Amino acid sequence: MEESDIITVGKTFQTYHELEKFVQNYQALNFIQLYKRRLKTDPNLILVIDNIENQEIFSSSKEIRKELCTLEKRAEKVKLAYKLPLGGIALHFEKKEDLTEFKTYNTEKIFGKESNIHLPASIRPHRESIGFIRDIPIHKNIQDIKSQIEKQTTAQITKVTRIRYWDTKKPMPIVKIEFDTPQDLRQTLNQELHNLSYGNNTIFVEKRRNYRFIRCFKCQHLGHSSNQCKSDSCCNNCGSESCKEQYCTKPSQCCNCGGSHKSSSSKCPEFIRFVNQRKFRNTI
Repeated sequence: MEESDIITVGKTFQTYHELEKFVQNYQALNFIQLYKRRLKTDPNLILVIDNIENQEIFSSSKEIRKELCTLEKRAEKVKLAYKLPLGGIALHFEKKEDLTEFKTYNTEKIFGKESNIHLPASIRPHRESIGFIRDIPIHKNIQDIKSQIEKQTTAQITKVTRIRYWDTKKPMPIVKIEFDTPQDLRQTLNQELHNLSYGNNTIFVEKRRNYRFIRCFKCQHLGHSSNQCKSDSCCNNCGSESCKEQYCTKPSQCCNCGGSHKSSSSKCPEFIRFVNQRKFRNTI
C-alpha cells in the first residue's frame, strides 16, 4: 500500500454500537486503514452488567435505554449505554453519585435475578478491599448474600462471587467479597453476620491470607522447597533416585502418586488434592 492510498477519517460517535457498525462497514475495504480511539471516560464511572436473563432484548443503545426507563426511578443520568461484544452491557455516568444511586435501584425485573452489576474488570480491586466469608451454604443465592451483608454492615459492596474448587469447578462454601473501598472492608471485619450460614451460626468477614503452592525441585514432593529438603534427589520424569539424565526419556512415573505422568504435572491427583486442601484451609 502506498502512503497516498491511506485515507484518514475523523468521526465522533455517540454510542459504542455506532462505532462498531462504522468499523465493520469500512473494514471490508482492504485499501483503508482504520484507527479507533476509545471514548475518554473514567472507568470508575462505568458499570458493567452481565449474566442478563434476556440478553437479546439489549441489542442496541436505544433498546437498553428503553428498558432502563421502566425502572421505578428513571435512569436518566446514564450518560452512555451500549452492548458489550462478549455479552452484557455497559453504562457510563457523569458523576460518582449517579453511579452509586443506580446501584441502589431494583434492577432484577429488567436484568434478571442472576444478573451481576460491577465495575469494569480493568479496575483491579485493591487487595485491602477484598474479604472472604466461610461456611456459606452452596445453595445460598449470591445476591441474597450481598444484600444481607450490606444491610447488616452498611458497607458498600462492588461484587460477590462464589469460590470454586480448582479441578472440578464445583462450588465451595466460601464467598469472595469485593468492597468499594478498604474502609468498607475494615468496618465489617469485627461485625457478626447472621442469617447467612448453617442454622444460627455466626460468621465474620476475613481478610485475604497469603499462601503458596510449593513443590520441591530436589525430591519432587509437595509442601516444602529444595533448600529445606533433606531427601535424596528424584528425577522429575521417571521418579528414580538414581537417574542423573538432564533430559530423561524413560517412561514417566510420578513421585507423589505413582501415576504415569511427570511429578510436575498439574493433573496429578495428589497435587489436585493438595491444592484443594490448601485452598479451602487458607480461604484463598
